[in-house]
Amino acid sequence: MTSVCVFEHIPMYDRIEINEKIKELLKPKGNFSITFDYKNPIKDAQINSPEEIHQQFVVPSGLNVRGNKRFFDNGKNYLLAPFYSEKVRDFKDFLVEKGLFDAEELGKIKTENDYTFGALFLTNGNEVSD
Repeated sequence: MTSVCVFEHIPMYDRIEINEKIKELLKPKGNFSITFDYKNPIKDAQINSPEEIHQQFVVPSGLNVRGNKRFFDNGKNYLLAPFYSEKVRDFKDFLVEKGLFDAEELGKIKTENDYTFGALFLTNGNEVSD
């Protein structure tokens, strides 16, 4: 089973509830691969640390982590939130109204990347570690 950049768009409560059900959907020795925006500045994303990844995905699912037991953050960001681009100036008010960004962020323009992409691999079988 695979989820590609979906979980950061799901509210935290629902995200945890979904992960609690994942193990039931997997066959024995089945795998669940997740990709997500990591450190996305949108308020709802809330996937900003290895601890949050562990608490939102690993603990509720009851699955075992494949590879590194702890999510590795290399500290580099490869993506710029479109909100901070000059090109979406007219769309920023809408994003603030939706509660995705704070009003004090309206005037900010950034050129350095904010966030990156993360991946987590879980299994419904024996632990696999590096």
